[in-house]
Amino acid sequence: MTVKEFVKEIEAYYGPYPKGQQGAIVNYLGTKREEFLAFLLDYTYKTFSARFKVPPDIAVFEEAKPKALGDFRQRQRDMEWQELQDMKRKLLPEQVAQVEELENQADAAARSLGAAKNVRQFKREA
Repeated sequence: MTVKEFVKEIEAYYGPYPKGQQGAIVNYLGTKREEFLAFLLDYTYKTFSARFKVPPDIAVFEEAKPKALGDFRQRQRDMEWQELQDMKRKLLPEQVAQVEELENQADAAARSLGAAKNVRQFKREA
């Protein structure tokens, strides 16, 4: 979603921005990734009422940003995980086994590293 599309959606739902405020809103939104704007729009709709027909200002977007950002990041993680699963399906069965073995080794190494840290911490405390 582009900034122009975002502002158009907001103004259709809440009413038009005053001229001076619209420029500030466009500048603020211009610093955000286009992929993120759809999540910000969704949370703005959920948290800012249209009953007074006043469009949201930057403070409203800042309030909605943490939840929108959380959903945006989760969506990215989900997409990356799905991409990995798709890549695994395209591999030959023996390659899948090799990838899974490497994943298991990485998990074991991470657990071992955590255990080693715990032992060092215990020795320091003793």
